[in-house]
Amino acid sequence: MRRYLDYPVVLLAVFLGVLATVGLSLSVAVGVLVFLGTLVAGAAISALPDRGRAALTARPAVDSRQDQLLVAIESTVTRLQQFCAGDLVPAVRPQAEEATTVATSALATARTVARAADQLDEAARQLTEVGRHGDGDQGAAGRLRRRRDALVQRLSSTSDQLLDVYGNLVETNATLATSTLGTGDVAAGDAEALAGVSSSLDDLRVIASELEASGRQELPPA
Repeated sequence: MRRYLDYPVVLLAVFLGVLATVGLSLSVAVGVLVFLGTLVAGAAISALPDRGRAALTARPAVDSRQDQLLVAIESTVTRLQQFCAGDLVPAVRPQAEEATTVATSALATARTVARAADQLDEAARQLTEVGRHGDGDQGAAGRLRRRRDALVQRLSSTSDQLLDVYGNLVETNATLATSTLGTGDVAAGDAEALAGVSSSLDDLRVIASELEASGRQELPPA
């Protein structure tokens, strides 16, 4: 018969019972209750199957790289949406609205791509567990990991470019708001700043298009 009551649990129960009675000046009855309660709790935990005890002490899984990038993309898109809803200089608003539209669409695609990367990770893990990893990186698991890495790189580029667009928009809006634009006329230096936003927005369109193509390739529509 399995022993569910370990000596450390008994010692802990005795200590807590004495502490409640002597250290905290509580009644003997309270001390006895503390003693018995500790024994019952310790016995219950010891009686759990190994998997049950492991579940109580298991550490949370570390997020994958694609999960981290997806969180970063979601955060930047939220910032862009909030920025676009704010008080913007008239010359900046059209670009902010377009950037928000492109970013929101890219976020939907990024979720699809991150899910595809998760599936490739899981497939590579399953192959490795049964020894079907082939000859190093040339095997089936290696090929799956390379496809996953390519998707993660797309997500990384999207995240970086979204931050670039957001940063340019915030800086340009602040610059123009504190210049002598008046009702929206654009001075020469301000036109250059707006051109910089347009350039980063063009890059975002290209990267978002490449991300969408990757998503379609890995997860064809049903």
